[in-house]
Amino acid sequence: MSKGKTPPISVRNTARIFREMVSLRRYYCADSDFFRMDEFWEWLADTDDSIGIRLSNAPVTGQEKSKVKAGVVAVGEKSTLVAPRDMFQKAKAGSLLHNFVLAHEFGHLALEHHASRTKIINYQLDSSDGQLANIPPNLLELEANYAAVFFQCGVELFNTSISELELAKRASSDPFYVGKAKAICRLEAFQNELRFLQNRYERVVL
Repeated sequence: MSKGKTPPISVRNTARIFREMVSLRRYYCADSDFFRMDEFWEWLADTDDSIGIRLSNAPVTGQEKSKVKAGVVAVGEKSTLVAPRDMFQKAKAGSLLHNFVLAHEFGHLALEHHASRTKIINYQLDSSDGQLANIPPNLLELEANYAAVFFQCGVELFNTSISELELAKRASSDPFYVGKAKAICRLEAFQNELRFLQNRYERVVL
């Protein structure tokens, strides 16, 4: 669960992000397939010379969990995921939150938040009350959160026969944001925006 006040995000912007992330997801797998983010990042780094992964060896234990960070470093045409090796290993083991962090970082990359600049945008976990929680401090972070869950879950977010928790487990995603995303997908305004985007792009003649 995210803590603190979160910035607003428009339905139109959310629909745009959904369309983009589902489109990217379909390059990797079928709508009915799910995956862990560690294996996706490894596939991405193997197939795209402009993408790299750099893992640090420092373990993250106990109170140090509040300092867990991952980030994407963008320099010129090269983008590198920088994350603790421990986080990557936890994602491989099926940790929903750590998979979501890696998905969040891909969200930054996919939405081109790093375009035309050299920057590190970190995604931090907070361990208050003994529970890890994600913190979106600004609109870019919130966009990346939604991009993450849209990429992990895809069109299955419209499936009313599967619960939020079950979908989160299948998609290795954060249950809180899966719940928020499913609620957004039920909005008539969101569905109208998706139809508008679909019609808009279908009518483009090159």
